[in-house]
Amino acid sequence: MARKKRAPRLTMTSINSTSPFAPDSQAAAPDRKSALAMIYLALPVALFIAGWFRPLPALGLLATLGCGLFLALRPTWRASPMVSGRTWAWTAALAVVAVGWSCLGGAGHLFYANSDWTIRDAVLRDLSSGAWPPSYGNTDGFDVILRAPVAYYLPSATLAQWLGIDWADRLLLAWTALGVGLFLSLVPLSSQALRWTLGIACVVLFSGMDILGGWLFYRSWPPLGTHIEWWAGLFQYSSNSTLLFWVPNHALPAWLAMALFFRHWRHPDFLRMAPMLMALLPLWSPFAALGMSPFYLLLLPAAFRARWRFFNPGNLGPALLLLAIEGLYLTLDLASVPSGSQDGLDPDFLFLYGVFCALEFGLLGLALYRDGKGPLLHVALLTLCVLPFFKMGEGNDLVMRGSIPALMLLCLLLLHILQSARIRLQDLAGTGVILLIGSVTPAQEIYRAVTQPAWAFHEEQTLLQAANGTAPAHYVARLNQPFLLSVMKKPSAAMPSRGSAQ
Repeated sequence: MARKKRAPRLTMTSINSTSPFAPDSQAAAPDRKSALAMIYLALPVALFIAGWFRPLPALGLLATLGCGLFLALRPTWRASPMVSGRTWAWTAALAVVAVGWSCLGGAGHLFYANSDWTIRDAVLRDLSSGAWPPSYGNTDGFDVILRAPVAYYLPSATLAQWLGIDWADRLLLAWTALGVGLFLSLVPLSSQALRWTLGIACVVLFSGMDILGGWLFYRSWPPLGTHIEWWAGLFQYSSNSTLLFWVPNHALPAWLAMALFFRHWRHPDFLRMAPMLMALLPLWSPFAALGMSPFYLLLLPAAFRARWRFFNPGNLGPALLLLAIEGLYLTLDLASVPSGSQDGLDPDFLFLYGVFCALEFGLLGLALYRDGKGPLLHVALLTLCVLPFFKMGEGNDLVMRGSIPALMLLCLLLLHILQSARIRLQDLAGTGVILLIGSVTPAQEIYRAVTQPAWAFHEEQTLLQAANGTAPAHYVARLNQPFLLSVMKKPSAAMPSRGSAQ
């Protein structure tokens, strides 16, 4: 009797190549959705150049950006339509999710906005009501200017300068929802209703198991609506909803970049897009750029095999010039920002580190490993293991924000497995338990958003007023770099609104 053949074990490769619900495989060609995501990331960079630099340097940099973007997006011209086999009903459903999730996050102030929005409102207000770059006085003979990743605010602030400051927060809500919608359109979601719904739930509720960490260390359960992600004290890895509710300026570029990378990194045309994608990130979030950089190592073998695609001066040259300009701007007075490595790797730290890694991503990584193993998962897990040993920023922002791409990679791998027609939902029971425990964290954030009172956009407060009269080191710096002094516009004082407290 002929021996019965064993069914092939399901892997990410088989999902990518055979699933009817996998149009967004890791080898998919860049398409029009990809182009829209790149344009979304590029528009604020163009506004920054036009607003911060003198006319002649601005024209040169805008030409550089335009040339680089043109060559990066050229392969998308021959791509399929944006809907790509999905009905307009699914597109409308994604739009509803994007708008609803963004509203809950605090943009637009329709629901409760977390405390970080006080400073964020002040930055938006200063960019919406005066000339660029805003100035906050003079120190040691140098103008103290807004030195921050400002890309998230610039489109809304530009329109608010025309329409009035009253429109600023509503415009920021629209800009945020557009970014979330573009991101959701890029993630692997099934066209089958149940799997689509589960996929959206996974995105919104994706998180580490913070509730277990808090109970293990404090033997108590937090009240409803509590922010529970600082249970480890030294560092945190944030849930998707936490990121959107607290730091959309960091989350959106990291999510879009990782979604593009996940869809296309095995396709040769992505080599043309990759340099410009990295060049657009620092002005949005330098931590997102740092978090993406380990994944770029996976492109090197293909880049050296197809040198003209990646190392073409038309692709690489504009990206390097933009990175240099953004780097000079973002590193002004960098020494004033706390940074370094963790102090002392004693047994207590190592125990905390081990528990943190296990609960935040380790157990989920093991659950995903059978069907999601591959270089992307390896790089993500290694990145998440290494980050807690370093610190940078007032609240250890390097760990909190540099981890966003790797955490999103885990979420995308989960979605990719979930959407496969060959995966039975009961096969994911163990993973489901991990996700269900983790969902307590975003549930806390959502509960707080809908139960706490909304508060109005503070259109009268400058950044200094919102920071109680002190200049926050991670938002301002002296314009003391000779090259930038020669090419930037003269800074303009950020003036308080009429009637505001002086």
